[in-house]
Amino acid sequence: MPDGQRERRKSKDLLAAFADWWSNGEPRDLLRKITGFAEIEFADAQGTAYSPGDFLTGHTDDVDGKGRLAAYVLNLTPRWRVEWGGLLIFHDEANAQVSGLTPDFNRLNMFRVPQVHSVTEVSRAAAFRRYSITGWLRTKAQ
Repeated sequence: MPDGQRERRKSKDLLAAFADWWSNGEPRDLLRKITGFAEIEFADAQGTAYSPGDFLTGHTDDVDGKGRLAAYVLNLTPRWRVEWGGLLIFHDEANAQVSGLTPDFNRLNMFRVPQVHSVTEVSRAAAFRRYSITGWLRTKAQ
């Protein structure tokens, strides 16, 4: 998705419309208040669909020049069971301890960047894909 607001508004993509909505007015003000980052300028968005066998290894989302302040995951799968995997896992600095969140429907997870995190493998037993909208709350690209 393009970073520029003008380009996103021209797009017919629903994710671009979602990101544009989150990047302005009351939604952006609420995101600034929740995160404590008054410098949030805009949000971006991407759709994700984890199928059985899919996972994401540990990483921080810190990319030079992107101005990422916080990451978010808006979970969209109506019913999910913890044993199906697909959990958002947060790692401590030594990778010695982790804590995780189940991708419950309509749950919004937000966390500061950088933060080491991963997504556990989705089990073959999962009845559905793990759907979500993910993205970052950002300052102007640097």
